[in-house]
Parts: sequence; C-alpha cells; structure tokens
Amino acid sequence: MGQDRRFNIVAAFVIVLAFLAAVYITKAFITTILLSIFLAYILHPFYRKLHDITGNKQLSVAIPVLVVLLVFIFIFLGAIGALATELSILLEPGQPLREEIEEFSGQAMSLAHTYLPTLAARYMDRLSELPMAAASWALPALRDWVTSGASSVPVLFTEFTVAVFFTYYMIIDGPGTLKWAL
Repeated sequence: MGQDRRFNIVAAFVIVLAFLAAVYITKAFITTILLSIFLAYILHPFYRKLHDITGNKQLSVAIPVLVVLLVFIFIFLGAIGALATELSILLEPGQPLREEIEEFSGQAMSLAHTYLPTLAARYMDRLSELPMAAASWALPALRDWVTSGASSVPVLFTEFTVAVFFTYYMIIDGPGTLKWAL
C-alpha cells in the first residue's frame, strides 16, 4: 500500500471521527439551534422595520427577542400551573379518577340489572371489570409519564432561553447567518 493511500485512509478516518464527535456533542443542542434559526427567520423582517424606524441595531433586535421571551414565559407559567394542578390530582392518595370510574361502572351495572335479562346482566358484570383493570394499569403509567414530563420542564426552559440568545446573535449578525443557515 502506497504512502498516499495510507494518508487518504487515515485522513478519511479522522474526518469521520471528527464528524461523529461533532454529532455526538451537538445532538443535545440540535433542537435549540433549529428553534433559534426559525425564530431568527421569523423575526428578521420585524427587526428590519424597527431598525429603519429607530436606527439602533441593539434596540431593534432586543424588542422582538424580548417579546418572544415574554410570550414564552407566559405560556411556560400557564403550562406549569396546569401541570401542577394535574399532578396534584394524579398524585392524590384517594385517586378521584379511579373513584369516578368505579361509580360510573356501578351505575351502568345497576341499569343493566334493571333493564336487561339475566344472561346479559352477567355479561355486563364481566365487562364492568374491564374499566377498573384498564384504570389500574393506565393510571400508574400516566402518572409516570406526567412526572417525567414535569421533570423535563427546566431543561426545556433552558433550551428555549439559549435559543433566544442564539436568535439575538443571529439577527444582530445580519442576513449572512440566515443565508448560511437556510
């Protein structure tokens, strides 16, 4: 094997390794980067209008970025409030949802015994166990899903904040960054 051939193989290996390392490092930030590119693309016309009016580059960028940040904070606080309410309902020891299912199932059974023949009522008895089985299986899974979603809220908030900073720098850098990104 010639010297050039070995060099090409080693160079290709180093390039592939560098690419894989870059992908591994940036995979956590890819949504943040994409969100900031999207926000910069959306906010750039607004920035241009403000820059024409004010003539101040930093102020023209800061206003739309602050508007986006405030809107996100209001949405974030509303979501946190709703999530806290739902978590408190799900984590209550009385499990009101389970009680509602039992009550509905009991009412359906009493109607079945009243208006249906004996054989159909027996089938309804067996079918009435299905909602309880489904609830006993689904409620813990739902609780785990909601709590894992709640634990990822700080990470999402941080990602959005970083995306806002990236957006600020992409807009202030000018259309060169947007042209490069798109």
